[in-house]
Amino acid sequence: MDLSDNRRALLELLIRGNGHAATPATPARSIPLKPASYAQRRLWFLNQINHDHTAYTLHSVRPLSWSVNPALLNQAIREVALRHEILRTTFLFEQGELAQRVNPQAPGELVVEDLRRFAAPDRNKEAMRLISAVAARKFDLEAGPLWRTALYQLDEQEWIFLLVVHHIIFDGPSFDIFFSELNSIYGALATDSATRLPSLSQQYGNFAQAQRDALTPERVAAEVEFWRSELANLPMLDLPLDRSRSAMETTGGSLCRFTLSEKVTAELQQLASRQSVTLFTVLLAGLAAALARVCAQYDFAIGLPVAGRDEPAFRQAIGFFVDTVVVRCKLQGNPTMREVVQTISEAVKRSLSHRVLPFDLLVEHLRPPRGLGINPFFQVGFQLMHDSGESFRAGPLEVPRLQSMFDLGIDLWLYNEHLEGRIEFNTSLFDQSTIDLVAAVFKDTLAGLSDADRHLDDLDFNLDTDSAVIEGEKQQIDETIWELLETRAVMHSEDVALEGPGVRFTYAQLYDRVVKIAGALRRHGVTAGSFVGLVLPRSVELVFFELATWCAGAAFIPVDPNWPESRRESVLRDSRPVLPLDQNLAEALISESSDTEATPTTTSINDAAYVIFTSGSTGNPKGVVLEQAGLVNVALFQKQ
Repeated sequence: MDLSDNRRALLELLIRGNGHAATPATPARSIPLKPASYAQRRLWFLNQINHDHTAYTLHSVRPLSWSVNPALLNQAIREVALRHEILRTTFLFEQGELAQRVNPQAPGELVVEDLRRFAAPDRNKEAMRLISAVAARKFDLEAGPLWRTALYQLDEQEWIFLLVVHHIIFDGPSFDIFFSELNSIYGALATDSATRLPSLSQQYGNFAQAQRDALTPERVAAEVEFWRSELANLPMLDLPLDRSRSAMETTGGSLCRFTLSEKVTAELQQLASRQSVTLFTVLLAGLAAALARVCAQYDFAIGLPVAGRDEPAFRQAIGFFVDTVVVRCKLQGNPTMREVVQTISEAVKRSLSHRVLPFDLLVEHLRPPRGLGINPFFQVGFQLMHDSGESFRAGPLEVPRLQSMFDLGIDLWLYNEHLEGRIEFNTSLFDQSTIDLVAAVFKDTLAGLSDADRHLDDLDFNLDTDSAVIEGEKQQIDETIWELLETRAVMHSEDVALEGPGVRFTYAQLYDRVVKIAGALRRHGVTAGSFVGLVLPRSVELVFFELATWCAGAAFIPVDPNWPESRRESVLRDSRPVLPLDQNLAEALISESSDTEATPTTTSINDAAYVIFTSGSTGNPKGVVLEQAGLVNVALFQKQ
């Protein structure tokens, strides 16, 4: 890796872990410098390691259903930038220290695109294409600007406003401040009246300086001692990865969305009231219980963002105030749901009482074992947010995620009477189907949390996977996956159904091949309702045998041949498939099936489709049976 001298110096500084850093001397420059906060220093470091990293690019897409004056909006944006120094800030690394440089002029211009030249049905699609392109552009932390805005006109009173900003100058609460002030200033400009916003007594640079002044060596040492004890022997969460980790940081991202009904939301709020805790604590307890169920692990950590605006003077300032606090979740001993909530409540209070130590310094001092592909201390982040209700409020539009900050990032929003959720996940590690299952388990766990005397290990998997990830009404499911393939083989027989290295199969060819393999499976004891263990790598052959298993009326258990031998043996021993099928047997059955004739077995949407096992390095793996109905619904949703 080719690093400049400045970047190498910063890398050495962070690896050395010198703890409390002195405020840098201000070089003689026309523009004064201010110290960077510890959180900013960490993001700068990550940016130097990977210039193409966009996981820390934040964005907000806001549909506007009123007549917008682009010139006034641009002026309002510039006035917001003039109020907040951080929106005019770039960064300079010099003499072993990172500093903020505040520029006197507001940077950037509002980009305006008139999309009325497109046909009405195509305008929204074109807007999202442009928005995705703008959001994907990386920022130059030294040159700036570190935010950009755009306005897209779809009709006379239909617009989309986009704000894209680097996390190093912005956090979640900053969006509320930005849009609240933008709303006030734009309204004043539009009515030719005075803006009534109070002047800011403190800027983000003051916060960064105050943070360093407060963290004396003695204070740092005391906080480090607490965290060293709190996180001693903390195991890494054994998530059900679909692919092994890379030595380098891989952060490809995607999203899974889900909704909690008004009934479940009300029950969770009532539970919080009964146990004298916040709704946030109840939801975090549900997540901890769900992760314990999915991973069969009862000691792990979850990362929580904390606002960092404790001083009233900073509550109206934009900036990267948010920090991360680690909450250790210890759920050993098969606790009841009441005990789970209480345990998590105490853990949250304990961690928040010691949040004064920035996460960056915590990592420097404790030096957890990690690689660039592993976040220190925790792999799952969680936060609860509330609807702000402003005129520039968030709408249903969302930019596809290109990268993910963590392995899993779970966000919940409280909208009036119900909760909406989103799981941001690392696509280098997980398939969509795995995260759909995680979402289903999380929903199921939250729905059962109110049964206070029920024990964690006694919670049954009652997964409604078709409603876990799909908003709106359920689709009417009356065909299995196999029946859908049969229909496709008739209606689109010559369309390409499956491709692999050097091979291609139409739907007709795939159907013919799979039916013959199903006949071979039957001759080896596979019957309706039985289970087949597929110990096969990802390949064309794996697809053959998955479909053939369903054609034979059976279900399969996917077993990755790259798993440790003990895990493969444990899954096969516990599931007891009628036929464990490895690569050698698969090749033999394919050869044997060439002269086989078979008739597909009729199955029901309520029959098992496959069994997925949770991770089991710190406990016994648990098998979860997924039915045909849930699988079909997910497939139809992804097709749409």
